[in-house]
Amino acid sequence: WSTIIDGNHTGMVVSIRANQMVLTGFTICNSGDFMYNDVGLYIHSDNSTIVSCVVRNNFKGVVLDYAHGNLVSENYVHHNRDGISINGYTSQNCISNNTVSYNDCDGISTGGDFIHYDHHETIASNVVTKNAFGIVVAGSSATLITKNTISNNTYIGIKLDYAVNCVISWNLINDHGEWGILSEFSSNNTFQYNTLMNAGYGLAYYTNHGTPDNWYQNYWGCGRVLPKLIFGNRMFNEEDDDHAFCLPWVMIDWHPAHEPYALPGMT
Repeated sequence: WSTIIDGNHTGMVVSIRANQMVLTGFTICNSGDFMYNDVGLYIHSDNSTIVSCVVRNNFKGVVLDYAHGNLVSENYVHHNRDGISINGYTSQNCISNNTVSYNDCDGISTGGDFIHYDHHETIASNVVTKNAFGIVVAGSSATLITKNTISNNTYIGIKLDYAVNCVISWNLINDHGEWGILSEFSSNNTFQYNTLMNAGYGLAYYTNHGTPDNWYQNYWGCGRVLPKLIFGNRMFNEEDDDHAFCLPWVMIDWHPAHEPYALPGMT
């Protein structure tokens, strides 16, 4: 990271708009401080590769927008407002093997428009720690979140908002101030083989609508003989504003794991 690209606290620092580009070995820092387009690294590209860069001290660290098939890997993204953001109208990007830490809001986020134009993203094998929120999936469909170490975030480890058909598997989710997993107004997501430990409010909570989520063989902080009850809420008639209502609900992990899974970062 010997080459530093310094935005001097003005606007966007680096913008990639051509396809099939490779960016490696740069430190990208000091974007503008308060506007939506004050971004360290902006990717409006298909099939490009961003590897072994440091992205720090920007309003937004890395933003993928109208972007498809890109690889963002082995980067250190820290001390931004938001770490790595995948906006709407994107698909099939892979965010892997990054360290994302000390960001003021989201570590890694997808979607944001709640209408499922963001789909089939992969977030894998990242270390996401000491952000306000770890991984946030909002309005995305068919996102895979797997083999990440998500720890010591101020509020929530993994947060789903209006997410559908996502798979959350083989993650270590531990030591969060509020919830390990919080799923709101989401449906038909699968949570399996995760290790959940230590959260201020609880390991998991949800408000489902549509098809309920599925919970399978997660580890819930201690060895269990009996099934794990997961308390939350379920919406009914939400398509009818005048008659929608919410009831307390229970979902069940029928076969919880007896011991933590052997994942990176566990002691």
